[in-house]
Amino acid sequence: KILRLGYPGSPVIERKARSGIQHPPLKFPRAFMGKDSLDFSFSGLKTAVFYYVGAKRITPALVSKVAYAFQESVFSVIIRNVIAASKKYGITTVLVGGGVACNKVLSLKLKEASIKEGFSLFMPEPQYALDNGAMVAAIGEELFKRGHRSPLDLTAEPNLEGDIWWNQRSISR
Repeated sequence: KILRLGYPGSPVIERKARSGIQHPPLKFPRAFMGKDSLDFSFSGLKTAVFYYVGAKRITPALVSKVAYAFQESVFSVIIRNVIAASKKYGITTVLVGGGVACNKVLSLKLKEASIKEGFSLFMPEPQYALDNGAMVAAIGEELFKRGHRSPLDLTAEPNLEGDIWWNQRSISR
């Protein structure tokens, strides 16, 4: 939004970032929440972009430079956390989902990490890498078809442990 790229921004950021490499490169903060934490937040990164762009004139060169630095910041956090999670939990297979799975830079960086760190990586074809909301809706439809129903007073529970939902309500049942 800050760079006036429209929605969805991810494909445009990837395209603009291709010509944004600068020497010395612009660096934005990495959203690490603690040494051993796998949590992250990109709100500080968005704030850094906001303050960097400030009152500057939005030119193609500025957009490319910021897009490249933004993408590098986000992907370094994602890759660091994928590697850390694979080591911490003994994960041997990683499946990437969501629209960002279409990003060629992320795909390449994850493939390099999987080779170096020794985990299997599965990346969907772009036509199957949907927006997370669409993927949640698809799972909901499948659960509905299989007879799963939730009460009307159901509330969101953001703090469930990783596999509790799947163990209790597996769509394979």
